[in-house]
Amino acid sequence: MLEWFFLFGVCVMMAKIGMADGRSGLTWGILTFVLCLGTIFYIPFPLLRLGIPCGIGFLLMMFTNIGKNSDESLK
Repeated sequence: MLEWFFLFGVCVMMAKIGMADGRSGLTWGILTFVLCLGTIFYIPFPLLRLGIPCGIGFLLMMFTNIGKNSDESLK
């Protein structure tokens, strides 16, 4: 049960980071939730189930920002 509270917290955290970055917070929150649900069946350790999707979501956000910034520099 406690893991679900942490899962919700991780999703809210990624949504807030997305909103602070000027992106859609709902999209990043849902993406993190889906990644967390995907890891529930494959990773046996609770903290890794939350940490890995959070890290993947953060890396995806960084890569989309790199792509966004490189597109703006070409204009």
